[in-house]
Amino acid sequence: KNEAVDDFVAREIRRGELTIGESPALPDVSAIRELLLREPVIWERHDEIGDPEAIAMRALHMTMARTLVASALAKARVKAPSAWDDLHALWKLARTLDGHPQMMVQTAALAMARMINAVAWKMPLPAPAWLGELQSRDGLLTLLDSFQHQAASYWKSGARMFPTKWLA
Repeated sequence: KNEAVDDFVAREIRRGELTIGESPALPDVSAIRELLLREPVIWERHDEIGDPEAIAMRALHMTMARTLVASALAKARVKAPSAWDDLHALWKLARTLDGHPQMMVQTAALAMARMINAVAWKMPLPAPAWLGELQSRDGLLTLLDSFQHQAASYWKSGARMFPTKWLA
């Protein structure tokens, strides 16, 4: 986890200014960006609630997400059209999580879409066509499905989880 990158992304998302501040030193995301843009990535599925591997994978996804956003912002700061490539890779990363019913995976995908939306207005014009797909996508049904999956998993395991089990 890179706190400087996290702080930069959080600051730029909160800022209501078109001007983008100075970025910290950023890791090179070119390999992950090119992979995500080139081919679909399939992640191992973890169905158990509280699975440590699933928790670690979500942390990895969110670290990649924030780093791609930071890279996009740094490029947009100098008006580089390639800034959109980093956000497109992030959108593709979010879409790789579509088949996973776990709530924490779906909230990660939703957070990624929200990050893209939060910084897209700072990117150089014109906006790419894929942004329309992101903006028209309704993630509510997927999120509700994941909530149902989680509630069913609690019920099946006999766990005495409150309030999620009772809310379901």
